[in-house]
Amino acid sequence: MALPKALLCLLGSSEAYSGEAEELSLRAVGFATATLRWADFRPESNDWLGLSTLLEDPSLTAWILAGPYEEFSPQIISQISLLSLALDRKPLPITAIITKLADKSYLELPPILAHLKIFDPLDPYPAKLMAYRFKPPEDLARPFYLKTYASPLIGLWLEVGPNESEKWSGFMLAVTKTLIEVLGVGPRGQIPKKSIVNYPMHGLEGHLGDLKFQASAAKNTLDAETSAYIHLAGPPNHLIVGPYPEEKPSAEGSWAQVLALA
Repeated sequence: MALPKALLCLLGSSEAYSGEAEELSLRAVGFATATLRWADFRPESNDWLGLSTLLEDPSLTAWILAGPYEEFSPQIISQISLLSLALDRKPLPITAIITKLADKSYLELPPILAHLKIFDPLDPYPAKLMAYRFKPPEDLARPFYLKTYASPLIGLWLEVGPNESEKWSGFMLAVTKTLIEVLGVGPRGQIPKKSIVNYPMHGLEGHLGDLKFQASAAKNTLDAETSAYIHLAGPPNHLIVGPYPEEKPSAEGSWAQVLALA
């Protein structure tokens, strides 16, 4: 019988964090472990997007990220969220962070990563991760339809739309800490090669509470069969979905849903 596979991603420099103890501990309980270092990903070419191919492998049981807690920046947390959203496989890999914490509240995670486990290096986490294989699978909680398309070849795309029982008559998509470079509309499930966008608006800026965002909007109707697609310059901290901006908004045109990714 093949051993369960684990992917160990190390954060920080090799001098500051070798990760050798974590790799040996995972192998000791029976994981066939592959190790890579996040610092080897070139940020200018978004190499980290290529991890989605490895994580999609159904034989991969566990995805472990290990390093000093200060290395888990909002950008890294956003990348973890986006990679999780890119996966079509069921169940998702068991996902865990291994870091030295006096208090787990030091490492704040968005609700979408509620499935992620946090362990201290001294915890018996390898055995716990092995045991999690036999528990009911967990999924990502999201307030609307959302999927990531992550590849170094095509860059970072988000597909956004209403839940199956809902319909949006026009929409605005906003992000924080990054920019929307392309907006498209098309059938759900595949980035469209061609797109007709009705009354598009690009480069909108504004604030929602203390969040400063950049947004694009269109009057296309989105439903269970039609989604919006946005190409992003980098990982966002938040995704905000709202109605199409009107000069005289109606009462129905004042809603907004905010999804934290970091």
